Amino acid sequence: MFPETRHFSAGVVHPNVPNAQNISVLNLLDMTSGLDPTGPMGDAPYNNDDANAQKMIQDTHYNEQNFGKWDYQDLDYILLSHILEKVNGQSHETLFNDIYVYPLKLKHTDFVWADQQKLKEVDFLFNGQNVDMNAIHGLLGAGSVAMSNDDLYKTSLDLLNGKLLSEQNKDIIYAPGNNALHYRGGLYTKNNHYESNGNGYGYCNFLRISKDGKNVVVLQSVDSSHYGDLSNSANKIYTDLFSKTRIKHLYA
Repeated sequence: MFPETRHFSAGVVHPNVPNAQNISVLNLLDMTSGLDPTGPMGDAPYNNDDANAQKMIQDTHYNEQNFGKWDYQDLDYILLSHILEKVNGQSHETLFNDIYVYPLKLKHTDFVWADQQKLKEVDFLFNGQNVDMNAIHGLLGAGSVAMSNDDLYKTSLDLLNGKLLSEQNKDIIYAPGNNALHYRGGLYTKNNHYESNGNGYGYCNFLRISKDGKNVVVLQSVDSSHYGDLSNSANKIYTDLFSKTRIKHLYA
């Protein structure tokens, strides 16, 4: 589906998205849309995804100076989730489960608004924080899914090894983005591997994975106050385990 839909604009969600006719799916994947939120991502109280999209669009500002420049905004991926809903005529939850959870037999993956027992099985608990579920629903597509280490690895591996994406689609989605940080599709492209990072609800997670998916470091923590240190630790662990220089030294 992606080659045919990659030229859709943000107007697929609603024509009132500022500069909708010029913002492509690739702009949203690259975080180069020039769109900025000026209010909450969703409606409160949460009613449905469509109402959330309308409220978000109403509070969206277009910054012409930032169009084509990398600017990390959850808004871009939230728009992508609503584009998928519109194009497929199904909810984001249904699409996610049908594409990932059921085919990959993921056992420890669920949406953050699942009941406490399911979240416990995923090893995801809110650590005593007061969490606004309206805000979490508003982050649909950008911060709404919890995964165990093994499920995160399995999903990432199957996105890179051809089981979920064709080579053509993988090359489109995970090509180095049109930005200085080489970001696209949730991944930063490095010389020999990809990186991704997440932070929210007191949790943080870091993925470092080789381009063939065979070498990986997954680090998740319930203490996001040390986000920078943990990111550096993930980098060091990956380098120590998998860098060519290190491997050559070990077998010399």
